[in-house]
Amino acid sequence: MAGVFGNLFEDDNFENFTENVSSKKGIPSPPRTRGQCQLSGIDNQGATCYLNSLLQTLLLTPEFRDGLFCLTQDELGKLEDADKPASKVRVIPIQLQRLFANLLLKNCQSVSTRDLTNSFGWTNDEQFQQHDVQELNRILFSAIESSLVGTSGSDLIKHLYKGKIVNQIRCTQCGKISEREEDFLDISVTVAGSSSVEQSLSCAYLDKEMLDGKNQYRCEGCNKLVDAEKGAKLRSLPSILTLSLLRFSFDYQKLERFKETGRFSFPQSINMKPFCDNVSGEESLDYELFSVVIHMGGAHGGHYHAYIKDIDNLGHWVTPEEEEIVIPTDPVTGAIDFIECDSPIELVQVILAREKNKEMSIDKLGQEILKQTGLSWNKRFKGRYGPITKFLNKYNDKFIFDPVNKHVTLKIHNGPNFCQDNQSKSESLSKPAQCKCTKTEKMASSQGQGHNVNICEKCKKDSDNRTQAKGDNNSPQKTNSTGTGQPHVGQAWFDFNDSRVHPMYEKSIEKQYSGKESAYMLFYRRKTLVRPNKALGNKVYCMPEHLITEVMKENSILDLEREEYDREVNKLTLQVHFSCCYQYREGALKCKSGMTEWIEVCIDQRQTTDELYQAVRELGKDYLPCDDVILSRYKELVSGGHIYDNVQESKELLIKHYDLNDGAKLFFWNGNTVNEDVIPVGIDREPVYITVIYGDGLQFSQGYSKSLTLSEMKVIICYVIRIQPEHLCLKRVFGKDSEVRMVPISASEESLTLTELKLHDGDQLLAEDTTEKGAGLSEESVSSTIYSSKFMIQVENRCNNSINNVDEYVKIKVEVDRQITVCELKSIVMTKFGLETIQDGGRLRIDHDSLGLRHPIHEELSIFEAGITQGSHLVLEPGPAPKSDEITLSFTCESSSSGPDYSEVIVKQSSTVNYCLQCILNRANITDGDWYLRKTNWCGEAADILDDVDVTLDQCNINDGDVLLLVRGRLPPKGFIQLPIWLHSTPQSVKAGNQQDGGLLSWVSNFFGGYYNDPGSPVRTDEVNAQCQPVNVGSVEISRESTLVDLKEMIMTLIGELPIPSVDFMRLRLKEKDKLTTILRDNRQSLKRLNLTSNSVLALQILPEEETLRNDQIVLDICQRIPDTKQYSQPIELIWNTANGATLHSLKQAISKVLYTETEHLCLAKHFPLRYEWMVIEKHDNTGHQKGKKKGQWKNNIRQAPFNIRDGDTIGVKDTQYDPNNIDNFMTEEDEIGQIALQQEIEEKRKMREERKKYDSIVGGGDNKKRREVGISIKVGDFG
Repeated sequence: MAGVFGNLFEDDNFENFTENVSSKKGIPSPPRTRGQCQLSGIDNQGATCYLNSLLQTLLLTPEFRDGLFCLTQDELGKLEDADKPASKVRVIPIQLQRLFANLLLKNCQSVSTRDLTNSFGWTNDEQFQQHDVQELNRILFSAIESSLVGTSGSDLIKHLYKGKIVNQIRCTQCGKISEREEDFLDISVTVAGSSSVEQSLSCAYLDKEMLDGKNQYRCEGCNKLVDAEKGAKLRSLPSILTLSLLRFSFDYQKLERFKETGRFSFPQSINMKPFCDNVSGEESLDYELFSVVIHMGGAHGGHYHAYIKDIDNLGHWVTPEEEEIVIPTDPVTGAIDFIECDSPIELVQVILAREKNKEMSIDKLGQEILKQTGLSWNKRFKGRYGPITKFLNKYNDKFIFDPVNKHVTLKIHNGPNFCQDNQSKSESLSKPAQCKCTKTEKMASSQGQGHNVNICEKCKKDSDNRTQAKGDNNSPQKTNSTGTGQPHVGQAWFDFNDSRVHPMYEKSIEKQYSGKESAYMLFYRRKTLVRPNKALGNKVYCMPEHLITEVMKENSILDLEREEYDREVNKLTLQVHFSCCYQYREGALKCKSGMTEWIEVCIDQRQTTDELYQAVRELGKDYLPCDDVILSRYKELVSGGHIYDNVQESKELLIKHYDLNDGAKLFFWNGNTVNEDVIPVGIDREPVYITVIYGDGLQFSQGYSKSLTLSEMKVIICYVIRIQPEHLCLKRVFGKDSEVRMVPISASEESLTLTELKLHDGDQLLAEDTTEKGAGLSEESVSSTIYSSKFMIQVENRCNNSINNVDEYVKIKVEVDRQITVCELKSIVMTKFGLETIQDGGRLRIDHDSLGLRHPIHEELSIFEAGITQGSHLVLEPGPAPKSDEITLSFTCESSSSGPDYSEVIVKQSSTVNYCLQCILNRANITDGDWYLRKTNWCGEAADILDDVDVTLDQCNINDGDVLLLVRGRLPPKGFIQLPIWLHSTPQSVKAGNQQDGGLLSWVSNFFGGYYNDPGSPVRTDEVNAQCQPVNVGSVEISRESTLVDLKEMIMTLIGELPIPSVDFMRLRLKEKDKLTTILRDNRQSLKRLNLTSNSVLALQILPEEETLRNDQIVLDICQRIPDTKQYSQPIELIWNTANGATLHSLKQAISKVLYTETEHLCLAKHFPLRYEWMVIEKHDNTGHQKGKKKGQWKNNIRQAPFNIRDGDTIGVKDTQYDPNNIDNFMTEEDEIGQIALQQEIEEKRKMREERKKYDSIVGGGDNKKRREVGISIKVGDFG
């Protein structure tokens, strides 16, 4: 499918991400509470809208939900036992139960599916790869079915979703009918060429195809080719009928994908009898639509959401027009503090009020409405209020709409009243609702009664009152005849769009018949399925008690978090500045030398301003200027401090009404003067910081009030430069296009204010004395380049092959414009060097200071896009430049004895690996032997083998400038792998007592001795074992479908000198960076299941006796520290049995038996050789909270984080009885030296990464390419 449809289902900016950030930096915000509809959405993990839509459908399928909840813990197991050996915990159905319980009861707007996707085995960012929901439906059902084998729910999927199709061929001569049955989970319905579901089903299950002519059928009864009729029928139908609409097709003429967007209708109810075979007259096959999964987008990307009927009346439905409009009080917060708007008028007012100038474009306004409410204007308000432009024109008393520029401005803003109203609504919404809704859930589960836990009578009554208050004469009638009124019980529809859930009219489903946003999957339910009365409105119906208890605890924690957040988010830290510490000079307030600038005041913004004044007086009692004082807003500008409006002292006015932000500055003064200087206040009198140039290049800078006239400003300037005002001439200095010009200020402008003159911070004025002729400054003396698109680069000519010394190449400096292309730059450079032609056309490279000579630059790029900036060093050299669809690859040979010798080749990125290999071999003049390619990492080390030679370089993620490694050798055939085998010495613990003459280990010692001793010389077994190095005994080529025992038998042929009795005397381990790690267990496992690839390296150890390790046995190297030294004894191998728990105590007991030491005197640490570090292994604090797991049991499992004890780990052991000093210090001298070298290496790599990141960001390395579509998979344990 991926080959035909490519990245069809990859999202193209359609996904909705759930915002959950705080309005205060550093304060984590709890999630939103449930909305008015009392149904929870599902968080989008990146591109999981397809999964969310299907999960919501399953949740609101009553029979599936009940069947899942009826599974007990005895059948499914417990999550805390999942990591225990031989335990069969059915993680997927458990996580589905937990997710459904959270969706029904957790007081959150949306719930995460991360635990569920983790149970799927999705650990490689699968959540960022979108898939087809139809494919997911089949794979998820298969996973659930496999997970429920052996439980009472083993037939859940089969009973609800499986049906049978029978394909029939009838001979027209003898009448013999040949049948073939097949099961289905969903029925594929062809959209192309049909106008409705009924028509498509008729074509598939009523129409017959004639097999005649060259397409005749061989009849077994007639024993010859005959004419026949071919058709299909539905033999049995499930309780839940799933129809998959085939909307995506491939045009084989245009060779492109396309989506069928034509009208394709589907009924609300359908009778399937005409399409079935052998149906009795009494059996009812009437189905009713209850879910529509919708795909919004085109053939190359899109987004999924679902329309679902609330059969059990679990939600609270209101008309879409009357749904609460709730938006955050601050654009950056997604929780707790919300404003409830009574109408779209208030909604637009709130959004515009947040803008600095109370205005925005229509496009941006539409985006904000969609972002804050989850629905666009057209979906939410257009039906009642018309287009947004018509709405803004209608309410011209509140908005100013500019139809030419498509811009809207807030006209009326009611100041404190408007703010206060919205704040009060915010308060009411921020507090958790105290009603019976959250108290009856436990009661419902314990009593087994159908309590409506979704909304209590008081909430319903309040909602009805609010609905009546909002209603007008144009509100729709509450009737169900047209599908646009109040629905009957169990007939309400909701739109589930990731984290948002909205009520909708049933009639809206008809809009999904056609278009880019159209139905993709249909779910029908048999009408004969009747729900019990106690299930209606009862969210805990059939729900296990332990799940109810778990969710209730989480809700209690959330309530506490919301209360704590409410306190933190309303806490203000204010800077209070006192007038006695300041003086007014140079047009602004400046702090006196040696004085305290300000003190900090912490207060809740919900307190009154009177309480703020009291707090300031208490803290700053030593700085009070007088008894009659006032607080004013204060800001630090370029010129200095400036005072704005006052904060009124009142016992009724709240601090938050003044919109003070955290860290805001206040000035405490008498409201008039500072040190007897009258202070200008307000935004209209802000100081403007201006530089005045005068005399012989002298200058000074200070602030001038915006409200000053030019003549008043001249008086201040004259006081500084000692010129009479009537002799002062001022000129404005302007800079543009590499020139500076000076414009005199006319006498008519002297009455204008600085605001009217449009003077801003940083402007320059030239002051001249008109009485001194010839003393003024020229334009050249004050000229400076303010803006230029041109800059200088250096280019080096390397086209002369006769020059051997790099320093002898000719270098020139060239001024370039950032807008020209690389091709134009090359022409300019060739002209400067006097070159008419260059071999192969010539090309340019960047010679980077840290990264060295980079790959050739594509000539169609502008020099800015190519990363050429001020001061760049370029090289002009012979050779072809890469075309737009080509990339340059560097390669070197692995077997080069003189070190890496890099060469280059230019190939198309769409070329295959095999074509690239041939180009590289031709470039290197290699004609003999077998070769293959390997990737390299960023520092040039060998990485993955490119073993699939038929895929393209693009599919292998090989990009421009990458380095490949050319390796001698033959690639294994497809489906086979080649594994290098290294023979390692026998572990120390299994040697003891087995070194008898002629024994197996003596043979092994002699085998090693042959590599490290002269032939004929005597070999000491203990010396060989102590100093022998691993021996490469060759490699094996084997199919990935082969088993581990097949691999071992093949390896035995490589070491025929060793008389190994059987494969059970062989231990195979993975070898990673010269360290022995995971042991390959279970001889029956396939190599594919063991995740072995051609990049794997295996280590072989010969054992003196048979070994069959279980999964709960871990092989460790134990090193005992020599007291008062930094050295350890030789490592001893320990096979640690964790069947009774992988705890620290269990490990100490196992080590004490080997070292003959008491456990209470042991101190253990794990060695990390690549980091040259030791981590002391100690018990964790068990006071932490871990959902779904028993305290202590999970925390003490040292096979999990942070210790992650695995095969091959080295465990350092200290006996504190003899080595009591520095118990936590396990370092050796080698570790200390290694850490120093490692730090140097890390610093070098960091610098290299920064340089590469900076270079790539300039060149355009951030151009994200769409991923190839990969098949979806869900990993399930073996429960057979």
